[in-house]
Amino acid sequence: MGASEVRMDSDEQADHALSGGADEGGPSLADLVDVPMLQSMMDDFYVLTHIPMSLVDIDGGVVLGAG
Repeated sequence: MGASEVRMDSDEQADHALSGGADEGGPSLADLVDVPMLQSMMDDFYVLTHIPMSLVDIDGGVVLGAG
């Protein structure tokens, strides 16, 4: 580990992940997933199961949904 690297314990890692894990202006969830492909899969799953679902980003915005 280099002098400038900081080691996080498991609690700090969890807090970092729950806070978004990225600096302001980082990529959004919609930037990281293939939204049209995932929407199609969710639509097909809804047709089969009639279970509504959504994918929500860390800010509470709905990225996609079915049902």
